[in-house]
Amino acid sequence: QTPLWMAERLRRSGLRGINPLVDVTNYVLMELGHPMHAFDLDKLQGAIEVRRGRSGERLQLLNEETVDLDEQVLVIADASGPVALAGAMGGLATAVDDNTVNVLLESACFSPQAVAGTGRRYKLSSDALQRYERGVDPCLQELALARAANLLLEIATGNAGPVVVCEAKAWSAPSIKLDTARVQALLGSAIPTDEMARILEKLECKVSREGEKLQVETPSHRYDLNEAIDLVEEIARVHGYDKLVGLERKVSLALRTPSKVDAASRLRNELSARGYQEAISFSFADSNTDEALNGDPDSLAISLDNPMSAAMAQMRRSLWASLITVWKHNAQRQQDRIRLYELGRKYSIKLGNLSEHECLAGIVSGLANPEQWDIPKRTVDFHDLKADVQVMLGSLADQVQYSSQDTHPALHPGRSARLMLDERCIGHVGQLHPRLQKVLDLPSCPMLFEIDMAILQQQSLPKMREITASPSSRRDLALVVNQTLEVENLIQFINKQAGSMLRETRVFDVFTSDALPKGCKSVALGLIFQDISRTLTDLEVDGAIQMLTSGLEREFGAYIRDSRGTH
Repeated sequence: QTPLWMAERLRRSGLRGINPLVDVTNYVLMELGHPMHAFDLDKLQGAIEVRRGRSGERLQLLNEETVDLDEQVLVIADASGPVALAGAMGGLATAVDDNTVNVLLESACFSPQAVAGTGRRYKLSSDALQRYERGVDPCLQELALARAANLLLEIATGNAGPVVVCEAKAWSAPSIKLDTARVQALLGSAIPTDEMARILEKLECKVSREGEKLQVETPSHRYDLNEAIDLVEEIARVHGYDKLVGLERKVSLALRTPSKVDAASRLRNELSARGYQEAISFSFADSNTDEALNGDPDSLAISLDNPMSAAMAQMRRSLWASLITVWKHNAQRQQDRIRLYELGRKYSIKLGNLSEHECLAGIVSGLANPEQWDIPKRTVDFHDLKADVQVMLGSLADQVQYSSQDTHPALHPGRSARLMLDERCIGHVGQLHPRLQKVLDLPSCPMLFEIDMAILQQQSLPKMREITASPSSRRDLALVVNQTLEVENLIQFINKQAGSMLRETRVFDVFTSDALPKGCKSVALGLIFQDISRTLTDLEVDGAIQMLTSGLEREFGAYIRDSRGTH
C-alpha cells in the first residue's frame, strides 16, 4: 500500500491515490517535475521502441477512449503495436493494476515539437502532456528513474533490474557568446562584466571570460536560455530593475512623411467622434445567429470540435453575428441610443478552402442625436448610417457606388444597399430584415454595416489644395429619369464627364408627381463649377452643361424637366 505520508502529499498536490505504482510515478512528477510511466512488463510483447504511428493503427488509452493513429503521432510500441501515446497517456492494455508483479518504468525526454498538438488533436489533458509541451530537463531522466525505483523498493520490496538508455542524440549544453557592451547598451546601465559573470554563475551557468565577452554554457534545467537576449533578461532580473541607472544618450529624429494612412487608427478616431463605442468580441458565434446573418450561400461555416459553449459553436461568417449579441444585451437594459463597431475577422470555407477576411462592422439603433431640448427627437435611418459610412470610406467615398440591386438577404430590401467599387462588392449597409427580428428574438431592427478592411486600407494621404479667390458658378438641373434609376449613377456619370471644373454635385430634390410620365421621377441637381487660377466664363460653364445633358440623355434617357412640357 502507498504510505500515508506519500498519499497525503499527493492529496495536497491535488492528486488522488490509485495504487503504489501509479502513486510513485505521480510523486516523482510532483517532486522533480519529470513525467514517468509504468508498464506491466508481463503484458508487453518484446522490447519497446519510440516511433511514429502507422496508418490504420488504433490504441485504447487509460481513459478507455480509443484513438486512431497515423504518421503524425509519436507512440511507444512493442512487438504487437502501440502501447502508449508518447508524452501524453499510456495504453489500457499494458496498464499496471493490483495484480501487477513485474514493472517496466519508462522515463523519457520528448521535445515539445514532437508531442505538440497531440492533446488538442485527441482532446486530451494530462500532467505529462502539459510538461512535455513546455519542455523538460533533458538530463533528469536517470535521476527520476532511480528515485522512482528506490521508492518502489522501500514500499513494495523486490529487485531492481538494469537501466537501459536509448537516445536519438546526446544532449549538449548550449554555448552562448555574450557581448557585455551590447548588454549595457540594451539595458541602458553600466553593469560591470564581473557582476554579469557572477549573476550567471549563480544561475548555475558555466562562464568563461574572453576580454569583455563572456562564453556561457546554460544548465539543462534552464531550457528557456537559448540565445544571448535570454541571458540579458536574466541579468536585468537578478541585478534588479530598480537598480538600472539610465545612461545619457543622443537621439537624432528625422522628419519622415508616412507612406500610407494608418487605417485602423483613423477609423477608430472617426467612429469615436461620431459617437460609436468599440466592441471586442470572440470570433465564435451561435450557429443559428450566424446562419441567419450569412449573406453568401457558397460560404460554409467552420464548426469547432470543442466549443466553449453552444453559443460559440462555430467561427463567425459575419461580424454582425457578434455585434447583434452585444447590441441585444444593451438594448434589453434600456439603452435607447446604441452605436457599436468592431474591427475583426470573419471565417468561412469557400470552394473547399479556408477563408479569413478582416472587416469593419457596425450596428446602430435609437435616436439619431443625443437627447437635447433644442433638437427634435428622430430615430436613426438609412441616410444617417450612410453618412457615417461615407466618412469611413474617406478618399474612396466618391468612387464607391450604393447599389440597391441584390442586397444582403439579412437586410431590409427597401432600406439597404451594396457598396460597389470597380464592379466589386466591398460591403453592405442597411436595416436588419424584419423577418429576422422574430427569428433572433430582438426588441427592434437595428441598422447595420460591414466593409472589407482591405479596401479601407487603400487610403491616399491627405494633400494640401490651394485656396482660390476665383468665384464659383452654380447651375441647377431638374432631370426626369426612370424611377428605378439610382441617383448615385447620375452623380458618378456627371463627376466623370465634367472634369476638373466641377467641384461639387448636390442633390437637393427628388420627387414623383402625376404631372410626370408614368414610371418616372424628377431629380434636381446643383452643379458647382470653379477653377483655381481664373474665373470661369458663362460660355465655358454653359458648354459643360450642354455636354452633360447630352451625355445624360444618351446614357440614361434623362432630359431637362421643362424641355418636354412637364413641370
